[in-house]
Amino acid sequence: MEGVLNQDIAGSLLIFDEILQKGFEGDNFLGGLAEFLRNLLVCKDEKVLHLMEVSANLKDRYRQMSGRLSAPFIVTALQLLNDTEIGYRMARNKRLHVEMALIRLCYLQQAVTLVSNEQTGEVVKKLDS
Repeated sequence: MEGVLNQDIAGSLLIFDEILQKGFEGDNFLGGLAEFLRNLLVCKDEKVLHLMEVSANLKDRYRQMSGRLSAPFIVTALQLLNDTEIGYRMARNKRLHVEMALIRLCYLQQAVTLVSNEQTGEVVKKLDS
């Protein structure tokens, strides 16, 4: 997640390569990253914190990281990962398929700024210049 937040494409791809070298498949990586992001989203609301099935120490670490990300960013990242998981089975080049998702995640914060209208609560997408 640090690589994604720092828009460090090379570092993110190297970490993914390291994971593949240890024998994990791309779909396992996608599932794990999606679960991680889901836990970050859950940490944003104390009312649902009990839904996390991790130790108290890990909950604290999740809370710290979740404070660095907006809920709209996490939801958009989860949607991107979900779409990638759905297409994974059909992809001819599975590695590239996951790498493209990582690259998109690295630029997600820069590419789309989600702005909420305070009066209506409507969320609109605004492309950064």
